Amino acid sequence: MRRSPRPAGRSRLPRPCAARPIWGALRPDYLQYVRVARERGTILDGHCPNLSGEELSKYLATGIDSDHTKNTPEIAVEKARLGMTVMLKEKCLLPEVVSALTALPQLPPLCLVTDDLAADHIAAKGHLDHIGRTAVAAGLPPLDALRALTWNPAQRFRKYDRGVVAPSKRADLLLLDGELADFAVHTVIAGGAVVARGGEATYPAPDVADHPFADSVHIAEIAPDEFRWRLDLPDRKHTFRALRVNPVDTYTEAAEVQLEVVDGEVQWEGHVALLWVRNRHGRPNTACVPVIGMPLGDGALSTTYAHDSHNFVTLGTTRRAMRATAEAVLADDGGVAVAHAGGVAARLPLAVGGVMSAEPTANVMAGSRRVREALEAWGWRHANPFMSVSTLTLAVSPSVKITDLGLVDVLARDWTPQVLDCCHWPANSSERGAPWPTVPSTVPPTAPV
Repeated sequence: MRRSPRPAGRSRLPRPCAARPIWGALRPDYLQYVRVARERGTILDGHCPNLSGEELSKYLATGIDSDHTKNTPEIAVEKARLGMTVMLKEKCLLPEVVSALTALPQLPPLCLVTDDLAADHIAAKGHLDHIGRTAVAAGLPPLDALRALTWNPAQRFRKYDRGVVAPSKRADLLLLDGELADFAVHTVIAGGAVVARGGEATYPAPDVADHPFADSVHIAEIAPDEFRWRLDLPDRKHTFRALRVNPVDTYTEAAEVQLEVVDGEVQWEGHVALLWVRNRHGRPNTACVPVIGMPLGDGALSTTYAHDSHNFVTLGTTRRAMRATAEAVLADDGGVAVAHAGGVAARLPLAVGGVMSAEPTANVMAGSRRVREALEAWGWRHANPFMSVSTLTLAVSPSVKITDLGLVDVLARDWTPQVLDCCHWPANSSERGAPWPTVPSTVPPTAPV
């Protein structure tokens, strides 16, 4: 899974840096990071849905000059007129947005991009070729779509040796079948060498037995009581903060649930799903929160693919199923596993840093498909299952998310209490003796990705 476009080949230029904050980008501490990045020549890519007016001008003044989020037609035009590179992924390619942009006296240098596509999705629909077809269907002329897939991204990312067919340029070429608007790729040439033809790779499989990103899950074992939720609370029913998910996007609404506490243990099984986040990078942090909004049966999901820190995340309705998926992911040195009542139903090993796979493409596609089907069979029915579960920990996406340090109120840029009745810790960190660190300034208000 990866974002694109990123033209092929290597470069010594600094890689782009995605700047998610909106108002957070104007904070003095954050501006220091932006200043250092600009001094080093880093490309600053933005994340500012529907930001407009004076706030947008302030945002652009920091040097962050692109956006890949969903905007209204009016704001997309406003950003383009101010010189911001507008990047359009599939859900942004609405006919009204394309119509507004193409109605400008000159079409701005748009980039067509993807964002977190699972391997089985690519196998079924395509990658940037699918985005090209989607753009044309939304009203973008085919030649403009081609430019937005090639030349414009190459210019944006300072890859001046590619994006065009010309002498002295890098030979990264596609041979297409049929009409241009079909974007039906037949042959792929990278650096002058044919690497794929007719949908099949022609290059030899790389030797990936000894890559430098193995052993990234620094967790020794899954303890027998790993998913027992213990709190120092009196025995009675208490009100807890919960995350309410939806089947459409990554927005998580703050909700409340009432659960019994018996002998210091929260009785959550049989009432809610529990999201359990454990640090996998050598720190002892663990946090959890109830999750509601999906008709889940007996089962669980564990994954190390969880934005942005990619910790060890387990979501389940029973401790037994949670333990089964957690042990499977731990055994795979990272990845995704889904369990139903009968045991582990699907797994996708991601042993390269816990977020990628070095297995053959067909294996990864098949594993992704099995995970997607297992999630849907469990009851996690979402327009983009991989995106929805991997962003439950994305602490820049509203309105409440969880990290290994606790619950984050994204809009307020502050921690939010886990227990909401008379026994909860004060929301103000100074009042509660700062049991958690002050929320990082890079946790900003933003919108669903």
